Amino acid sequence: MHRPIFEQVCVIGLGLIGASFAQAIKDNGLSERLVAVDRHAPSITEAIEHGLLDAGSANLQDVISGSDLIIIAVPVQAVQAVFVDIKQAMDNGQLAADCILTDVCSTKVNIIDAAKAVFGSLPVGLVPAHPIAGAENSGYHARRASLFVNHSVIICELATTSNVAITKLRLLWESVGANVISMDAGHHDRILAHTSHLPHLLAFNLVEQLASHDDNLDMFRYAAGGFRDFTRIAASDPKMWHDIFFANQSAIVSALDEYGVYLQTMRQLIIGKDSTALMGLLGRAQAARRHFGHMLASTPYTDTSAMSASYNITPSNTVSGTIAIPGDKSISHRSIMLGSLATGVTQVTGFLGRCPCNAASIP
Repeated sequence: MHRPIFEQVCVIGLGLIGASFAQAIKDNGLSERLVAVDRHAPSITEAIEHGLLDAGSANLQDVISGSDLIIIAVPVQAVQAVFVDIKQAMDNGQLAADCILTDVCSTKVNIIDAAKAVFGSLPVGLVPAHPIAGAENSGYHARRASLFVNHSVIICELATTSNVAITKLRLLWESVGANVISMDAGHHDRILAHTSHLPHLLAFNLVEQLASHDDNLDMFRYAAGGFRDFTRIAASDPKMWHDIFFANQSAIVSALDEYGVYLQTMRQLIIGKDSTALMGLLGRAQAARRHFGHMLASTPYTDTSAMSASYNITPSNTVSGTIAIPGDKSISHRSIMLGSLATGVTQVTGFLGRCPCNAASIP
């Protein structure tokens, strides 16, 4: 258990991320009190019965008083309406002006724009954040306190935000096991468009494509592991992804256009039966996936216990080039000994530049 960081945390939205964050805060003792707002009354009732919440309501004004941290965990297009309610609470004296405000949304520029539209100037406690964690299941019952352990959380350190707010939110995420990194909001949206939003879009589209076939029953019945792995994320919340696709429209369309170029290239390689180019593309992709897979998993890139290599060599009519043959260690040693016995300067070419020979040449 940690020492409490906050007096009262208010979580707005008890979906997978909001409920998981609330559970992690509760289990680690990071807040004296924990309250929540959600329109789904059964989720609030169960959370109180389970001992997760001290209070909860469908109305933010009922439970928000005295909160020093508000976590917004609603669909991205609903955030501006939440900001309106928060501003009203500040104007009514229910919240301090420096109350820390954060979110868990998958886009960041539109969150900042929404805050500007509601507050006029950005609140000093606003710290946009995005945990890179999730699951295909959603809702309160899918919550896991361990959801963020060893996962990255991106926070956007705005020039208008107080250092205290940034420090406390960073500490909160680290206390639930996350790895916190800072990133500019615009850069975040461009990166996530490629690494998260585009893969989800493709998964949804592929399932839609196959489901539209007349023989879709056979397609899904005989789908192999690759199809299941690739389309697992298509079971995610449609409303959430609907909002994300529109909120990050520009970056997603750019990523989709780039993907289309690569897809067209592969199509032409298959049509033209360009074996060499296709093998090159597949090989580069395989190597990149292995490299980044090991990097993300923090495992050694090379498994020396089971090393193997394969090469594809195609016939060629001519071979041209220059081959440099390395020097021989024994002969390099002898040249040193003979040179030491000779009078004058001895010049040796092709000397093996390895440690034993270099050491032997030192007076």
